[in-house]
Formats: sequence, C-alpha cells, structure tokens
Amino acid sequence: MNFLEIVNEVLNELDTPTVSTLSGATGLTKRVMNWVNRTISDIFNRSNDWAFREATGSLTTVAGVDTYSLASTVDVDSFKTLVLRDTKIPLTYLDYEDWDQRNSTSGIPGCYTIFQNQIILSPKPDKAYTLDYRHQVKPVKLVNDTDTPIIPDKWHHVILDGSTYRAKLFLNDEDFRDQQALYEQGIKLMLSHNRDFLGRESGMKMEDGWVDSSNW
Repeated sequence: MNFLEIVNEVLNELDTPTVSTLSGATGLTKRVMNWVNRTISDIFNRSNDWAFREATGSLTTVAGVDTYSLASTVDVDSFKTLVLRDTKIPLTYLDYEDWDQRNSTSGIPGCYTIFQNQIILSPKPDKAYTLDYRHQVKPVKLVNDTDTPIIPDKWHHVILDGSTYRAKLFLNDEDFRDQQALYEQGIKLMLSHNRDFLGRESGMKMEDGWVDSSNW
C-alpha cells in the first residue's frame, strides 16, 4: 500500500470519511499521517537487524582525501562492513574516541572510523580506490500520496494496527487497548519471521542510538 491507501485504511477503521489526496491535509487526516510515520519509526526501532533495512553502497576515494560523506539515509549506528573491492579485504573499524590522528601517511586505507555522517580513512588514500560497504537504512518520512514504506507489503497490517492504536488512544476510544494488543502481536510476528543478520564484523561496536522522530 502507498501512503494515501494506508491513511484511508486507518480513517476507515475510525469510521471517518476517506480522502482523495493527502496534499493540504488538516485535522484528523493530518494527525493520521503523523501517526503512520511514528508507527513506521517505532517498527524500525524494535530491531537493529530488520532484513528489510539492509542495503549496500560504495565510494571511490580521491588521493590525499581521508573523509567522505555518507548518504542521509545511511544509519551509521548500524554500519556493517567496509571492504576494498579489489582485494576483498575488510577495513578495521575503530571507535571515534579511540581514533588516533597521528598517522598522516598515505597508502592503502586499512582502518576507518565514523564521525557524524562521515567515514574517515587511515592511511589517507594515495590513489583512487573503490570501497564497498553494507549498512542499514533509516526510515524515510512518508509525505506524498504515492510514497511507499520499505517495510514489506505483508507487514503493512502492522502499520495499520499501530496507527489505529495511536488514533484511538488520542480519541479516548475504549478499544485502544485491544488495538494496542493487535499491534504488539504483529510486532512479535514480524520479529519471529525476521531472518538472523550477522551485524557488525568482529571488533566493531554496535551502538544503541536511533532515529529521533520526536518532531514527526
């Protein structure tokens, strides 16, 4: 389902008229839009190893440059591996607090750290290298009618249950507890079906940080 379809399903559950577009939405429709996004963020927050969050990327270095920005969708707290494409050798990850800047030599990058949304390499690349990485993505806020969550279609009913629960809680509907129970059951089912993911390579630290959705 796309964003418009999800919002209309929730409005149906609330016995409220549906809408033909989300553009310029106000009132309860606008609130439902926010509840849908908050529910998606909450689902993301229930596990650092959702299979649907897995992604890959690559970057090409420039001689003498050690710092490279990552896309805004990359969740740096769930960064997995960084590998030299030509040799297939993974670079060693170091916590930023332990990063030693004394190494100013140039050569083949052998280790890296992450600061904010940037990768910092050491040694500084002495030429162009292609680095491949695995990571997980952040939730992207849905805005337009045709926007679609990356959560698979088969789990969209969980988004509906969570959004409806939030709506009923706000509206003081006495059924909100039953709706919350349905949502939690859906989360448990998602977790039980989610395949295991290896996580970071040996020596890498998995952080607990997450996306701040307080302004959604």
